Amino acid sequence: MRTWDQPSLILSMEEEEEENALLSSLPGRELQILELLDVLGPVNSPMLPLFIYGDASTGKTSCILQIFRYLKRPFVYASCRTCYTPRLLFRSILNQLAHHAGNGGYVNAKQRCQRPADFVNSLRNGLTSFINKLEDGNEKCCNGTMIYFVFDSIELVRKRDKHLEITSMLFKLYEILKMPEVGLIFISSASLGMYHIDTGFVEPMQVHFPGYKQEELFRIFKENHANQNPLYETFLKDAAVLSSFFKVTNRVDELWNAFAPLFQKYCEPLRVTGLVPTEDKAQKLNLYSRFKHNVFPALNEMFKVPSYPNSVEIQENKVKIKTKLADADKIEFHMPVSTKLLLISSFLASWNPATDDVPLFDSFGGGENRKRKRKVSETSKLKKENAAQKLIMKGPKTFSLERLCVFVAKSLKNEGKIEDENVFDRAEVGGADVLLQLSTLCNANFLSKGGNCPLEGSTWFRCTVSEEFVMQVAKSVPFPLLRYLHKT
Repeated sequence: MRTWDQPSLILSMEEEEEENALLSSLPGRELQILELLDVLGPVNSPMLPLFIYGDASTGKTSCILQIFRYLKRPFVYASCRTCYTPRLLFRSILNQLAHHAGNGGYVNAKQRCQRPADFVNSLRNGLTSFINKLEDGNEKCCNGTMIYFVFDSIELVRKRDKHLEITSMLFKLYEILKMPEVGLIFISSASLGMYHIDTGFVEPMQVHFPGYKQEELFRIFKENHANQNPLYETFLKDAAVLSSFFKVTNRVDELWNAFAPLFQKYCEPLRVTGLVPTEDKAQKLNLYSRFKHNVFPALNEMFKVPSYPNSVEIQENKVKIKTKLADADKIEFHMPVSTKLLLISSFLASWNPATDDVPLFDSFGGGENRKRKRKVSETSKLKKENAAQKLIMKGPKTFSLERLCVFVAKSLKNEGKIEDENVFDRAEVGGADVLLQLSTLCNANFLSKGGNCPLEGSTWFRCTVSEEFVMQVAKSVPFPLLRYLHKT
């Protein structure tokens, strides 16, 4: 037997044990961890930007941080929740990078950057110093010459001033830096379609973190309390606590806060009597009979309904709304009519499902003259409301140039503005060049490019303006927008 093969065998067994420990430390996220490991690849593997998204409290941050600790690769972590201004975000990143490079931290007050351009220059200089140090072999604790930047809770940037400038800069860092040693990772609770970013950035790879299932939540809470109290498993399963709360929420943080006081009440009879918890069914039944009346009040406490405003507040809100609407009606749009129609059609193509195009543009002209529908049940209404909320959360969808031209031609024909819809082809709308108008709308941040069709190779677009803005544009044409807008 060749003795020089034994160290590699032992090392591979150690790596396998470490990987199994990583997977077991995050129950319910085994598939996502393996997918992230494949995306990161072996040591010194260049990577495209990575976009990790999913609902809150689904383990996104925990997984990526545990993976980097497992891989022993250098990374810079910045949370947009704690770094609530661009200056704090830039300083946190540069400080951590300087610490990796051994420069003693980014403490020079004269070098503090406020603008994205200054941050990019300082970041490039810091990366050059850090990469040179790695290549010289001075940083022995790091594995490879790659460094990764993790931007967490990036959806919060959209709620702050100059959010378009910051988000555009962050998503374009890959193209700006052009350094294969740099990996960019974005963590968000919103999908990529919710970020209305101008063109010019490489679309990142996406990894979705779905909500936890009931079985996965049981494993999470069971393993976190395995050594504390043997009754916790009984508390979750036999007392029907997890199944009751799972119908309301599957967020780990909310369940964790709700279960802590409930478990204290569940174990209270044992503390009073001084009994030791056992596997006796009679003891479990006694605990459950004393505890079961606490579950439903806890559910009501978890989600309190806010009180309704009084009549004075309602009247004040109505006055404010009327004032805003009156001011909005005064807005003037210095835009050609053909460009307005193109913008309206882009909005419809982004928010209307493609499956509704045929019934929407029927021979009767829109949706007003459709057949009368049957009375909808309450269950169907709830399903439609949930579907509408999901569509809003997903944001505007991409559409092709051909579908956009069909929207313009069909809507104008239904409104009697043209007689023959075939006068509009791929290149012309109302006698104007569609591509030129699309370029103008993209430059004004009304539209953004949403990638290319893998089959046709043509560019797809996405409308980024709000419904209120398009309503004002439609009033100035005039155009009945609500007649063609899909309502779930």
